[in-house]
Amino acid sequence: MAKELHVGQDIGSRKVPKGVLGYYDTQAKYLAVRSTEAGNISTTMHELGHAIVDKIGMNGTAKMIANLDPVSTQSYSQEALPGEAFAEFMWRYMTDLLANKRTKGGFSTKKEALEYVSTLKTQGSRNPDANITFAALFERFEAQHDERVKDTTMAGYKSAYKYFNDISAMLFASIGVDDLQYCIDAVPGKRTRQVMKALASLLYKYAGSRQIVDTNLAQYIYVGKGEQIERPAFTMAQLNTVRNAVGSVPYTDYILCMCYLGFRPNEMLSLTKKAYHEEDGASYLVGGFKTEAGTNRKVTISPKILPIIRRRLADKSSIYLFPKQDGSVMRDAYFRDVFYETLNRLGIQPIPKAGERAHLVPYSCRHTFANLMAL
Repeated sequence: MAKELHVGQDIGSRKVPKGVLGYYDTQAKYLAVRSTEAGNISTTMHELGHAIVDKIGMNGTAKMIANLDPVSTQSYSQEALPGEAFAEFMWRYMTDLLANKRTKGGFSTKKEALEYVSTLKTQGSRNPDANITFAALFERFEAQHDERVKDTTMAGYKSAYKYFNDISAMLFASIGVDDLQYCIDAVPGKRTRQVMKALASLLYKYAGSRQIVDTNLAQYIYVGKGEQIERPAFTMAQLNTVRNAVGSVPYTDYILCMCYLGFRPNEMLSLTKKAYHEEDGASYLVGGFKTEAGTNRKVTISPKILPIIRRRLADKSSIYLFPKQDGSVMRDAYFRDVFYETLNRLGIQPIPKAGERAHLVPYSCRHTFANLMAL
């Protein structure tokens, strides 16, 4: 769309000003979207809306302006409101269009229907932050609270934020208590874990005030005593149980591959079949996006899962290597559910109750990979 409008673009820019998700420059005819928002269609479509206003001369109607969030009406001049209203309309229209396309054919399972129902509120939200990532939410939180708290307090929050590195690229609304606990458990100092919990609680309150989440999951975080809590991994017996069930129990192949590839859950689930490569007789995947060193890293495929990868490549129903049954991308929250259901079915561990901390969590696959590499 930007190309058709003859508008320059930088989706995933690291040069967007602090406190801004994206912008459109009317002089340069150029739009940019912050790197943490690169996968958020709402932000991109909002800025494209501004480009349409500028290039074509379209503007928001009185009804569109009336539907603006009250915060927006206070932040913009009367002259700017029609353009802002159209930009808001643009991203909401495109989000609804994609949602209608998805539901046109119905749902293949009850789980998918329930999962979709849980997203209806955020799809209808006027706030583009409905699909914001953990990193982007913290950035927004920091920008608005930096002058409200003491420098030492904000420095403590910034330090604590670094320990949430593994989940910073996840959509905030999709993060579960196990994801938070995984990050907490990796930190040895009790005081640091307490600050992490305090930060998480503030972020959930901030997100709740913007109708991104309903529950403050930080209340379920277990800080523990002063010692570092060991991250659990699959035992070899449990790993063999998973391996032996491949082909007969759904998603055991996904779990096994995650244990042998070492990708973070969201990294592996986002892999497309284009990530597969062969070179000099060796097969590998190129993926990862969390850290600079880990972005688009080459991961050799173990012979123990190569047959699974080749079967996945032969499946023409999806562009993704590890999709849902309908071929769409599998999100972290969905995988977490099938992960627990699968382990329960295999007799490895029961499905955790609400607020209960599971022994094995999706990140345990990554820790298992580290153990396998050490053998």
